[in-house]
Amino acid sequence: MRTRRRSVFLLCFALLPTAACSPAFGPCTPRSGVTAPERGPLHLLAIDAGGDSYYLAEYEPGSAKALLYAPDGVQELTQQIAASGAKYAGGRYLLWTKGRDIMLEVDGRRFEGCEVSGGQDVLERSWAEGFHFRASGNEPGWHLQTGPGGTRVTADYGELVLDFPGIPVESLRDGAPVLREAGGHVLRLRTTASPCFNDMSGEPFPLSVEMTLDGRTMRGCGVILH
Repeated sequence: MRTRRRSVFLLCFALLPTAACSPAFGPCTPRSGVTAPERGPLHLLAIDAGGDSYYLAEYEPGSAKALLYAPDGVQELTQQIAASGAKYAGGRYLLWTKGRDIMLEVDGRRFEGCEVSGGQDVLERSWAEGFHFRASGNEPGWHLQTGPGGTRVTADYGELVLDFPGIPVESLRDGAPVLREAGGHVLRLRTTASPCFNDMSGEPFPLSVEMTLDGRTMRGCGVILH
């Protein structure tokens, strides 16, 4: 898959489980109309900084540290004191969220008009439907979602939909090949922990994904939902 070189990074930061944000952490209101209160909030935030620059933020509850994956390497960020919202900084980067407002600076240059991207709707819907992993790719368009209830593969721009047994999240983290069979169809999946960029939009994801469906191999990007 062709990699697009863009000003894109993967940043870990905090989200709260409540509908109104406290002074400690920022955005917590789901963008889409689909919610999953029994699962808590989705600790991922897709950001559109304008000019075809996209970002994906990920936070692990209880941690004041952040990891930043950027074109120049991996940067650890730390939470900063802020009067309101959530502020993280390290190296060339600063991210400050206040409710639904997002401020991003790279080398002291502020990106104006940052907002939650349309990709957030897709992630939140998968999360609300009970999946813990989503991957997708292009040409032909496909996506895969998996969770305790099973794995659903949609391929050929939606013309082919197949269901397989679920894949444990641990198998997706360790990068081992996964094999699933159902109804005479064979699915093989492998993830690699390396930054991956959608080869059409440039949106970033933490995992590169190779999916082989009935002998046909497709490549794309993926993310573990949590």
